[in-house]
Amino acid sequence: MPTFDNPLQTWTARFAKEGYLFGQDPDSFLAREAYRIGRGAEVLCVADGEGRNSVWLAEQGMRVTAFDFAPNAVEKARRLAARRGVNAEFQISDTRRAQALKVLLIVFHSMTGGARQMAEAAVRGASDEPEVKVKLLHAAAAGPDDVLKADGYVFATPENLAAISGVMKDFFDRTYYAALDRISGRPYATLICAGSDGQNAARQIARIGTGWRIKPIAEPLIVCTHAQTTEAILAPKLIGANDLRRCEEMGAALAAGLALGVF
Repeated sequence: MPTFDNPLQTWTARFAKEGYLFGQDPDSFLAREAYRIGRGAEVLCVADGEGRNSVWLAEQGMRVTAFDFAPNAVEKARRLAARRGVNAEFQISDTRRAQALKVLLIVFHSMTGGARQMAEAAVRGASDEPEVKVKLLHAAAAGPDDVLKADGYVFATPENLAAISGVMKDFFDRTYYAALDRISGRPYATLICAGSDGQNAARQIARIGTGWRIKPIAEPLIVCTHAQTTEAILAPKLIGANDLRRCEEMGAALAAGLALGVF
């Protein structure tokens, strides 16, 4: 039987139960006092468990980083954030390792869900690497500091009108000059959700990468949905298991390279 002689085993067993061990509402003290923090503040949630506090803080407009040492709890937290439509950074870690980790920044924009699914698959693959902290951010929420503090990058975007999405372009517009000559040599990967091609969007990101002097670790991973009519283009997308596996492998490869110091 798990005991507190082995805290990880104990908490992993507790979080394995159906539902959420402490519910999905935030701690009452946190909910009462959160006004002292303010929207836009950066918040660290330590021993976050299944995400009830971190997800609620993200809903209040805060930029949240959360970690717990139980992998199943972190996975529940990610699912809770996805259901509520908020972004937070979740990491499997503990206080002894949190400060030494490499940072992999995954920036995405998605209009119909395809690019987001690809980005989340890359997160799953990268999260298996214990020495890498994976940070998933919507392009509208990512800024220059996020780029400068990261050791590697994944950019996930739909191709709209033979180009990256406008929100992704806005991200690059806001961060390009702030990061110029300051991130040279760092690795990156590109994920494109396209209707039938994707090459123009990939070339656009490659030109930005060349300007930043960052290094692609592989050819752009392009998933074509073959949506051609207006209805099909605007409809929610469901990326197939094989393509999601490829995205996971891309995330895993980049994270492993960061951990080993080969990039």
